[in-house]
Amino acid sequence: MTHLSIALANYAAKWLNAKTALIELEGRGALAALSAAKDGNEFFYEGVTYFPEVSVQDLGMIYSMGFEYLILDLGTDSRASRAELMRCNGKLIVGSLCPWRKAGYYDYMKRLQETTGYRDMFTFLALFEDKIEIKRCRRTLKAQVQSVPFIADPFHVKDREADFLHTLI
Repeated sequence: MTHLSIALANYAAKWLNAKTALIELEGRGALAALSAAKDGNEFFYEGVTYFPEVSVQDLGMIYSMGFEYLILDLGTDSRASRAELMRCNGKLIVGSLCPWRKAGYYDYMKRLQETTGYRDMFTFLALFEDKIEIKRCRRTLKAQVQSVPFIADPFHVKDREADFLHTLI
């Protein structure tokens, strides 16, 4: 989810002092809404370079720009996003276990595990879930699932949030 992507990018830029970019691959325009940038133009904010609404064809140019951390917000599952996900060093899959979304998230996690043949390749994250629901999900899918703590301001990561984000990078 974009909120977590922004928090990760800001953590890498500010806490790790790393040249960081956040790329929204063929997204819904969430990153463009942060700036006057339109039509996929990059912009710099709070130490992070943002690339909104990037097409797959533009990724090679961005990859060659010398960033230490590239955070990809891949949005929903598509052929293009699946291919880029498989190229990533860290594969974070974020979803919700709330009653009206749980079945869809379970199906997606199972499909990823089956189509790739790897169970431990992915880090599954559930937004703001309680411990009982996380345990139930772990047993059902036989996979590691972590709860994402609430991060009020993804542009200004606090100590406790930084500890969690560090486990993802």
